[in-house]
Amino acid sequence: MPDMGKYYTKKNFNYAENIIKYGSYDAIIYQDSYAPTECIVSKLSDKYNIPLFVFEHNTPLFVIKKRTLDSLFSIKGFLRRFLHPLLIRRERKRKRYLLDHSHKYILLSSNYIKEFSKLIGLKSPCEKITYINNPIELHDKSLREQEKENIILCVCQLNKVKGVDKMLMIWQIIAKQLPDWKFVVVGDGNEKDILIKQAKNIPRTEFVGYAKPDSYYKKSKIFMMMSQFEGWGMTIVESMHYGCVPVVYDSFSALADIIDNSVNGFIIPNNDISEYESAIITLARNEDIRKKMSLSAILKSKQFDVKSIVDKWEKILKN
Repeated sequence: MPDMGKYYTKKNFNYAENIIKYGSYDAIIYQDSYAPTECIVSKLSDKYNIPLFVFEHNTPLFVIKKRTLDSLFSIKGFLRRFLHPLLIRRERKRKRYLLDHSHKYILLSSNYIKEFSKLIGLKSPCEKITYINNPIELHDKSLREQEKENIILCVCQLNKVKGVDKMLMIWQIIAKQLPDWKFVVVGDGNEKDILIKQAKNIPRTEFVGYAKPDSYYKKSKIFMMMSQFEGWGMTIVESMHYGCVPVVYDSFSALADIIDNSVNGFIIPNNDISEYESAIITLARNEDIRKKMSLSAILKSKQFDVKSIVDKWEKILKN
């Protein structure tokens, strides 16, 4: 946009309108990541009679989940709590506006439909609201476990949302029970230095930094995620594709679409550290259980193949 750092300005509207005016489009797909540009796409959709498909790229409860992300005693944490009712009203109004102007409002999970409807105050089902899961590209289409090492893996941005500090606490507790295992973290972010300092005296802990994760998925046996919330959790599906069994906190409802609990991964009650530790140790010490779950995870990941997800998009767009 020509007005960098700004959103709904006349210059930005004209810029977007020229794209629409001089093109030939059957649909506008608005991938919503909460930048306040909804008025631009909605008005252009109405003006040029082009159906608008809104695709929300996170949990509908994103604003609610962020409320406790920072400590109450920090400025940001205090303001988030103090301003929370205002932020919720603004988000509810924004979502309702997009729903009213859209042809379809597409969420990431069937489980988000109820959450979305409740958030914006819908009293009856709305046919506009539907869902399509995120896809992955299947690199290895054979149903087989890769050559594995005793690695517990984390792949994520190193920020407060992802809970890597909690993973380190758990690994510090169970590392003595698993002397031939190591914990590997792939990713970068603003918490990196803090986390490396925390891990200084924790044995067999490796921070790789930013890297393509495929080779790490292939050789790892267990995948950890302890996020405070996610929209979909692409790294879970990616890890499952390579037979890396996920152990995940139950912090977002789309998780039930991805993992069949105790079949192809473990869904742990939120903040239940004891059960989380138990799940990791079960997988690490029982190779038969882990291999069975690994193969089931590979099979489950095939449901999210790009082709099947594209078919769903084509069906919605054609209709």
